[in-house]
Amino acid sequence: MELMIAMTVLNVGILAVFAGFSSAYTSLNRASGTSSGAALAQSQIERFRAVRFSAVCLSNTTTDSTRTAGAPEGTAVATCTTTDPALVTLRTGVTGPDNRLFRVDTYVVWACPVGTLSTSSPYTTAAPGCITESIQQSAATKRVRVIVRDNTTVTRVYATMESTFDARTGV
Repeated sequence: MELMIAMTVLNVGILAVFAGFSSAYTSLNRASGTSSGAALAQSQIERFRAVRFSAVCLSNTTTDSTRTAGAPEGTAVATCTTTDPALVTLRTGVTGPDNRLFRVDTYVVWACPVGTLSTSSPYTTAAPGCITESIQQSAATKRVRVIVRDNTTVTRVYATMESTFDARTGV
């Protein structure tokens, strides 16, 4: 009888240790994905920081529903020609630092720090202004948002990073 009680207590202890290992493995896996996603997002934002304000744009568009749902508020900046192959709206199968595959969604939109975005004369879609009751309040800025998702389960977001670029400051 004592042997049975001792074996039961030992089994409970061993199962608790295995449950702890399983939980730790899951946490480490999640942390690895999050840190790799953040590194990819930071890398993508840095690509935009390396170019002039006029070159902060994407070379294509897409109507992917997952990407569209994550779009920031604002008017999309027109596409442009760029020599950087990473400055596209959607990249899939991007290998992260942990050798896992990720999906990188990039958005570039016009935004107003003060006022409402206007493309009416004297402004254009290439150079909008920010107005309030027909009075110019500020120059429009470009907002870049990068969302790093799991390559297969696109609803799983690992990192989101956003940065604003202003023509007057160059950053």
